[in-house]
Amino acid sequence: MQEISTNVYIDTSYEGVTLGALKWPHGLILIDAPFRPEDIRSWRSSLMNMGGGNHLLINMDCHADRLLGAKAMESIVVAHDEVSHLLLSRPATFKTIPADMGCDWENFESLGNIRWAIPEISFSDQFSVLWDKSPINLISRPGCAKGAIWVQLPEEKILFVGDCVVAHQPPYFATANIPVWIQNLKEILSPMYQEYTIIGGRNGVLHYSDVENQIQYLDDVYHQISQLANSHGDIAQIKKIAVALAEKFPTLDHYRKNIYTNRLCFGLTEYYREKYLAEPDPA
Repeated sequence: MQEISTNVYIDTSYEGVTLGALKWPHGLILIDAPFRPEDIRSWRSSLMNMGGGNHLLINMDCHADRLLGAKAMESIVVAHDEVSHLLLSRPATFKTIPADMGCDWENFESLGNIRWAIPEISFSDQFSVLWDKSPINLISRPGCAKGAIWVQLPEEKILFVGDCVVAHQPPYFATANIPVWIQNLKEILSPMYQEYTIIGGRNGVLHYSDVENQIQYLDDVYHQISQLANSHGDIAQIKKIAVALAEKFPTLDHYRKNIYTNRLCFGLTEYYREKYLAEPDPA
């Protein structure tokens, strides 16, 4: 566990997501949860050693990697309205059947059946937690995924951005809105956040070069998918695009490259279906 500011901690040692813990006088405020049972036990043990009483758990978006462990954390859960709506539309129990989506949870067979944690608190635009003189602002930023949010600590100048910035691996595209996503990234580079420490949901502390690289990558992805749509290309061609996009991470080993190619193929196929092939709503 790394203390990045007074009473603000992150942990990047668990599979799937970067975890956050804010040690506020009223209790612990947690950001996301691990999904493996052994990791949940380890994380909870670490939190007990911090002496926190009440727990509030913030989910950064709708991705299963950060939602699967929420129930086992036995905390009050807060998330965006879209996350609540999505979970309410699913069966109450998640069966971990690998689906070649390129998700981190798919690499583990011991998860069993998991019950979703429906958020007790949800919001549409912005929500503030006032457990101390320092506010914690939850801000809707839905570019990278449905229900995606940022967690802003204005006094400490820390910004948790979830999967808005993913370094050294391709992001998930299944529920993204790429033009909005690019605007979110440009906001991170704006003067407002110039002195902030930026925390990514997969990589921990980020550099501004990571944000710039993410913009370039999304520009490339959007250009290729738009070209495919404008030429009325077949959805099967996305596999070829995914293979080429995975090659932009040359340091990956063969195993990881296959996983990330699956991630790109699945995510971009879902994106293409929703943005370009979906039937318009009747007037």
